[in-house]
Order: sequence, then C-alpha cells, then structure tokens
Amino acid sequence: MATYGRSSSSDPTRMVTLKTSDGEEIKVPVAIAMKFVPVREFFMGDLDRPEAENAAPFPLSNVDSLTLAEIVFFNQRSLYFRSKLREIVEKEPLWELLLKYWPVEKEMQQFEAWFFGRQSDETIVKLVKAADFLENKELLDSVMPSFRKRFGLGDDKGVGFVYTAEVEAILLRRAASASGGARF
Repeated sequence: MATYGRSSSSDPTRMVTLKTSDGEEIKVPVAIAMKFVPVREFFMGDLDRPEAENAAPFPLSNVDSLTLAEIVFFNQRSLYFRSKLREIVEKEPLWELLLKYWPVEKEMQQFEAWFFGRQSDETIVKLVKAADFLENKELLDSVMPSFRKRFGLGDDKGVGFVYTAEVEAILLRRAASASGGARF
C-alpha cells in the first residue's frame, strides 16, 4: 500500500485510504482527502475522527494511482502556498501585506506553470477527468487554463465545463495525433 504526502491537519499522521481504479490502495493525508467532495461526503464529516483511518478504502472508480499521486502532490503544494498566504494576511500590517503576498502568489503561479507544463496531453486529460470526478475545485480551476490552451478550446469564461466520455475520447484522439501516435 502506497502512502502519498504527509497530513497537514492538526495531527500530521492522520491518513485515509483510497482505492484507485487500477486497484492500488493509497493512504492520503486527511487534509488533502477533505478537498475531494465525494470522499468528504462519503465520510459525512467523520474525516476528523480517528475511525476514518480504519475505514474501508474509498473507491475512486475514475482515478488511477499515477493520476492520484499527481493530484496529491498538487494539493500538498497548494496547501503549503495557502498556509503561507494565510500567515502573511493574518500577521502582517497592511502596508507590508502586498510586499510579501505577491512573491508567494508569483511562486504559486510558477509552480502551477511547471506542474502542468511537465504533464503529457494524456495526463492533462486524466487530471481534468479526476479533478471533475473528485470535485477538487482548486485543481480544476488551476488545470483548466492549461487544458484549454493545449487543446485549443479558447477562453470560455463563465461557461461550465462538462466532462463526458465523448469529450474524453475526442481529447485523447487529439493527444495521440499530436504525439504522432506515441504511447504516453
């Protein structure tokens, strides 16, 4: 059983087990699992209770283990940046706020550019599908600009994205033709 990340909840050792579509059971920090709406709703508020660690693995029918590893990594970094920003907002006087806030915001943007830039087209499609399934809003909001740019979808501000099997098939065909048919 794999373990990805460290928990950044009040108890850093608190983990919950997720079972991916390829059969892997993976322990994920509670703080990150709480970002996944279906997982949070399944445990109905019990993620903060110790019993959640001993519960049966939550099945992720639309997320494979490699994609989950990328999602956990992204969310770990996101939690790190958000905690840094929260600390700045809470502790700094207003006049220093902008001086310290923007460099962290810029660092977060650079991380996102690096993170999505290193992904293959197929992995970007999987990330969008998984973020949609998990209702991981922060990941979905972050991946969509890269997704739209990569697949020439334009800027559809205000238009909700609906991920369907038909859309996935089209995007995977585009990804395969862009790579000259190479496997990812």
